[in-house]
Amino acid sequence: MSDAVLRVEGLQAHFFTPEGVVKAVNGVSLELPRGSTLAVLGESGAGKTSLGLAILNLLPHPGRVVAGRVFLEDTEISGLKDEEMRRLRGRDIAMIFQDPVGGLNPVLPVGVQVEEIITAHLAVPPARGQAARPGRAIAGGPAGPAAGCRQLPLPPVGRNVSAGDDRHRHCA
Repeated sequence: MSDAVLRVEGLQAHFFTPEGVVKAVNGVSLELPRGSTLAVLGESGAGKTSLGLAILNLLPHPGRVVAGRVFLEDTEISGLKDEEMRRLRGRDIAMIFQDPVGGLNPVLPVGVQVEEIITAHLAVPPARGQAARPGRAIAGGPAGPAAGCRQLPLPPVGRNVSAGDDRHRHCA
């Protein structure tokens, strides 16, 4: 029995294009022990996003995992069917993108989007997801959690946005 929350062994992900095969992830192995933090760093185009998507079995077409194994706790998840993976995603394993706006719909309030995630991934009835939304999901900033849930993900026009702004918290 491993103490790792996440373990990846020899993961390879390729994109099969008309111009040839792009080897986006080439034999990555890693282990994330319980209570630890792991940072994946690299240049633009190095395969960081492809690695995360491959772990989550979310590679877009024409991408495919061609080798390797992924374990969550001690359970191999690399061979799970789409429905089984869907139950894990957002509840047991998730990915927060570098650009948080990419994960949020810019025209829906953050609370509505968090409620959708709660009801979709945690088997919570919609009324209960809505009730859980203001107090638990978002810190909300100076105006409090309920105000954060009413916010749109995009800042007001002209607002200077830093990398550590509310949108990262909303995605988390």
